Amino acid sequence: IGRYREVNNDYIDPVFFEGTYIYGLPYGFTLFGGVQWANIYNSYAIGASKDIGEYGALSFDWKTSVSKTDTSNENGHAYGIRYNKNIAQTNTEVSLASHYYYSKNYRTFSEAIHSSEHDEFYDKNKKSTTSMLLSQALGSLGSVNLSYNYDKYWKHEGKKSIIASYGKNLNGVSLSLSYTKSTSKISEENEDLFSFLLSVPLQKLTNHEMYATYQNSSSSKHDMNHDLGITGVAFDSQLTWQARGQIEDKSKNQKATFLNASWRGTYGEIGANYSHNEINRDIGMNVSGGVIAHSSGITFGQSISDTAALVEAKGVSGAKVLGLPGVRTDFRGYTISSYLTPYMNNFISIDPTTLPINTDIRQTDIQVVPTEGAIVKAVYKTSVGTNALIRITRTNGKPLALGTVLSLKNNDGVIQSTSIVGEDGQAYVSGLSGVQKLIASWGNKPSDTCTVFYSLPDKNKGQISFLNGVCK
Repeated sequence: IGRYREVNNDYIDPVFFEGTYIYGLPYGFTLFGGVQWANIYNSYAIGASKDIGEYGALSFDWKTSVSKTDTSNENGHAYGIRYNKNIAQTNTEVSLASHYYYSKNYRTFSEAIHSSEHDEFYDKNKKSTTSMLLSQALGSLGSVNLSYNYDKYWKHEGKKSIIASYGKNLNGVSLSLSYTKSTSKISEENEDLFSFLLSVPLQKLTNHEMYATYQNSSSSKHDMNHDLGITGVAFDSQLTWQARGQIEDKSKNQKATFLNASWRGTYGEIGANYSHNEINRDIGMNVSGGVIAHSSGITFGQSISDTAALVEAKGVSGAKVLGLPGVRTDFRGYTISSYLTPYMNNFISIDPTTLPINTDIRQTDIQVVPTEGAIVKAVYKTSVGTNALIRITRTNGKPLALGTVLSLKNNDGVIQSTSIVGEDGQAYVSGLSGVQKLIASWGNKPSDTCTVFYSLPDKNKGQISFLNGVCK
């Protein structure tokens, strides 16, 4: 749910709702659907995708829209097809997409807003759009990208654009070059745009994770533009901030300042921004996040990517998921882990140093292999209670034998955890609450077992308690 915001404030800014549903099926199939709703526009979409193995992935979608004007409602339909292929042997990625507007009155949300304001450009209804992307990694030499986009209209040839770019990273210094050529039959205007971007790390000078950036762009239609900025992260990468200044080469009075910061936390992300130039001054805030409804309730977290996991560590709150700034388990032990790679092994790891006192996790790494667009479940076996190093003796005062197996059972007889007795009858046991049974066994005979009796301290000030127990 949000409000549409255009850079040009002359357009309306309606409140809108957007929802997406994705369902994974066997044999590499995925079904998906979506809806966009506003007072001037409704749109619905359904589609399916198929993993075709070494040949890549293919998807098809069908969309319908209703654009509301002052005099009537305009209905339209469109269908699209996408193809993606990643060639691992050569580090090559190919992406093709084509959407055909089955009827003249089909519009996207953005097109509907502009057409409602009788915008001269958007009044020319689009007929089709085609895009192609080729990405090639060159190892130590960097990477190159080539993309092509063509928009065709019912009454005009439309617009074409070709973008070629090159990127290289050397010891943290990042360099990027790009060239864009655009042609338009609508406005009869062509443009060539060159861009240069340099990013230099400042960690050695400041002892903080910071980068200085400089971007230069020149166009056949506009003056050369210079953009100088500094970007930094702090608090274990949860806080990201940026300050930028912009000036045109010829018009020295055309200056602009930009400031923004964002914070990523357990339940979502929040950001603020400020911009100022000779004409406008803008201040804004944004809040984003994701929510998953599941059999155990509802879990809020950071924005959900196309493929993600619901992390379950019952009873363990505040545990950090490695590799995702700000992602920690909530008060019930759940969180969302995004940015998983479909059809590949993904390891989700919890930092054991962030576990609360008197909690333990059997394993800190879980492996999942999700399909594209799926939300999988990563379940950690947890124990909540006192973690103790307990020395156990028999009634005759002798310690339990080395290798004796200890089983911690709940009232229903279900084993919650097991451990092995070491030297001098010592064993580490997690999840003690005083109501479970701690059973010791060292053989197959009924007589080769006993129950450990112990007393928990009233207060546990450390991670581990040191206890004594007697096995009877």
